[in-house]
Amino acid sequence: ASLILILGLCSQGSSEAADTKVMRVGNVIGDPAPGSDPHHMVQTQRYFSKLVLEKTNGEVEIRFLEGKSLPVFQMASMVKTGETIDATNVPGFFLVRVPELNVQAIPYLFDGLEHARRFPRSKAAEYLAEKVEKAYDAHVVSFLKIASTGSYNSMMPIRMPSDFAGKKIANIWELYDLAMYGEHKPGLLKEVSFTDAVGGAMFTGEFDVAIGLLQNNRIQKLYSYFKHNTATPFLYNIYYTFIVNNDFWNGLTEQQRRAIDEAAYETEAAAINFAEDSARKHYQLLEKEDIQMHMQTFDERAAWKDAYQEHVVDSVIKNSDDPDGTRQLIQWIRELSP
Repeated sequence: ASLILILGLCSQGSSEAADTKVMRVGNVIGDPAPGSDPHHMVQTQRYFSKLVLEKTNGEVEIRFLEGKSLPVFQMASMVKTGETIDATNVPGFFLVRVPELNVQAIPYLFDGLEHARRFPRSKAAEYLAEKVEKAYDAHVVSFLKIASTGSYNSMMPIRMPSDFAGKKIANIWELYDLAMYGEHKPGLLKEVSFTDAVGGAMFTGEFDVAIGLLQNNRIQKLYSYFKHNTATPFLYNIYYTFIVNNDFWNGLTEQQRRAIDEAAYETEAAAINFAEDSARKHYQLLEKEDIQMHMQTFDERAAWKDAYQEHVVDSVIKNSDDPDGTRQLIQWIRELSP
């Protein structure tokens, strides 16, 4: 994984009231290129900032850093000191001290949209929040959904697990390696970082298939090489985790903390909608590029789940610091299904 980071986002302006408490937030995603729409996590973060300012009557401002660059895997640790940033909002994979967050990558653990809506504020989320707070000595504010639709770009149609046999595959999830080296073993399975993918590493001619996030296809320009795409709804269900320095959080009034929590609760719901809207839009954009799009069918989903889920479940439990707790965590998530 690369060490890119904090690119510009929004700030609320330079003229704030003298008593406004400004929370400096390290950020993974930057402003859009001129003429482009903002990434849906940028939309989510801007929405959160707006709500916090409104609900605290201007007493607290969430300010995502602009024009800064910090190493992504260090931001969570930096929150503890509060010297450079007071908070950060990062994918669970960047919180490497809490391997249990990888449950979000278990194939088809979440059934669909309503299932995803029930995760924030659930027992499962509380369990993970406690793990994060202990590991990083910080306060967890929210879990903000970023993506759930997998994207399989290929030179030929990919429908069933057997279609991967012998193929050369570019993969961005190391967790899926064990699953794919099963009955239908690919000829090559190579992990490619997001930074390298943006630079064109997935279409060098080395690969037959490129696995990624549907919303990343445009920025990685995969449509310029691969001609088929299979979209897999709720292959995974990934959330960003928003954490705040404990001293900053405890320095807020009870009313301010309650207002931020209310804003976070509303933003958790909005994040799911932003993510789903973005997935639909990017599916349509790929259709516009004359890519042969295919939405995974029910039977295909069942076959993939049968082939891959338990392999990843076993890997997540094995890598956990708390295997029994992780088994219970997975069960809690399953029980959230309506």
